[in-house]
Formats: sequence, structure tokens, C-alpha cells
Amino acid sequence: MIQSTTLFKTQSESSIMGLQKEINDIVRNGGNVTHFLKVKIVNQRTAEEGNEIRREIFQIIANKQHHHTVKGGNVHITWRTSAQCTTKIYHSDVRLWNDVGVKLHTVALLKEVIKALDAKFDQIFSRKITILSFWVTKPLSRDVCLD
Repeated sequence: MIQSTTLFKTQSESSIMGLQKEINDIVRNGGNVTHFLKVKIVNQRTAEEGNEIRREIFQIIANKQHHHTVKGGNVHITWRTSAQCTTKIYHSDVRLWNDVGVKLHTVALLKEVIKALDAKFDQIFSRKITILSFWVTKPLSRDVCLD
């Protein structure tokens, strides 16, 4: 007797595959991705609350240019996604600023997001019930030999 097995992708696997396809499309069309932003929520009171926080963050940052002054310079970063209402991972093409500029801009953006959301969620961030963090990373790259 032959048994068939159905494989189900978890939501996380599905979103990573979607992000990978999105990045591949950007690069194929001549674009670039220099940084990733991962939204991490720890100790949300319920799973639904975590999802609602992610939706609110999405409304604030997804595909919108944010301006912050970093070390006397104006830094403009747009965290992009093709998702429609929520995501945990965004990407950007930030070639004009070094990693320190991106980090400091993201710290300012995190403070802005927490300030915007804290009252909506019963001060869970300022009371340190729930922790919201942004993680900035860079994609792996490889050397390409040019003849």
C-alpha cells in the first residue's frame, strides 16, 4: 500500500519564500537590497494582540519614506514590502548611508513607532509588559568575478 503525504508550509516558511521571491524579482529588475528590518514582539498578551501590533506597525512604516536627523544629516529610509496588511520582515536599498546611519535612523523609527502605538495598546510598551524591537541585518553577498 502506498501512502501519500501532504506537506504544509508554516506561515513563517511561506512569508520567507515570498520575501525571497520579492528580493529575486528586485535584483532581476536591476534593483538592490542593502538591509533587512525584522520586527520582533516579545510577551504580547495574546497572539491576536501580536498580530494587531504588526498590522499597526505595517500601517506606519510599510513602503513609506521616513526622515530622521542622524549626526546632523537627514537620513531618508523606506522599508519596503509587497505584503498587503502585515509582515515581520521589510527590506530597503540604503546606499547613501553607512550601517551606523541606518542603525541610528532605525532606533529613532522604533521610538516613533512605540510612541504611536503605546496608547492604543494600554501602555504595554512603556510599562514593559511587551517588548518591541527592530533588528537590522544585511543580506549575504557573494563576490562576482568580472573579466
